Amino acid sequence: MQSPFYAEFPPPPDLRAAVACTWVARTGQGTEPSPIVPDACSDIVIVGDAAPHVAGPATTTQHVLVPAGTTVIGLRFRPGATRLAFGCDANELRDADPELAAVCGSAARMLADVLRRARDAEDPTVALRSAIEAWARTHIAPRIDRDAGALRAARRLVIDRTATVRDVARDFGWSERRLHREITATCGYGPKTLQRIVRLQRALRASRAGVATRPPSLAPTLSRLALDAGYADQAHMTREFRDLTGFTPRQLLGRSVADVGTWMDEP
Repeated sequence: MQSPFYAEFPPPPDLRAAVACTWVARTGQGTEPSPIVPDACSDIVIVGDAAPHVAGPATTTQHVLVPAGTTVIGLRFRPGATRLAFGCDANELRDADPELAAVCGSAARMLADVLRRARDAEDPTVALRSAIEAWARTHIAPRIDRDAGALRAARRLVIDRTATVRDVARDFGWSERRLHREITATCGYGPKTLQRIVRLQRALRASRAGVATRPPSLAPTLSRLALDAGYADQAHMTREFRDLTGFTPRQLLGRSVADVGTWMDEP
């Protein structure tokens, strides 16, 4: 029986500002749809031999059913890089899953040609990841100046759990209205929603830390996890989890994958 597999790989240095990682997954034998919870990112996803599609910024859990034994390859864009990658406002892709060709037209067809050749390479998985990185590089370069400020603002909202919307707007010399407009156009939703999703992911990352080596007796309680992630209390965390994912914290933490979202641990 083939075991499920998931791994993330850091991007080349020149893509790090906009790309969180490339990733490879292989589905196991079960037929139950996999829950994909919001992570504030958008992805290019290639499922088996299918044409690439876009996983837009999500505000709720998506349930995806992929045939057993299928290899899935993706490139994940950081919060704030969706417009940079696809050329349209991120809110147009919110909770959407279109084919890349429907978003990027002829540019997506060029990628499809490269992907066909990559599948014949000695190591097709590495070749496919490299092909998507090269495509991303081509599309990011012409637009990077326009969205550089929004990328930095989104990064601040991701890594600084104490920052308020007012703080970030002031530090960038923007009004709160402009910050909301920039973050919505590049992340798919406003800064407060971005912070809610990041807080959810922070809780998931904290629950996974050291899971392979920590004795069960030392596992954090849900109340401790809530406070460490930035929630007011455990009840606040439970409400947020249910609202954003449809799961309680206990339900979701029991089925989460340990190495999803490793890019969020970067300093």
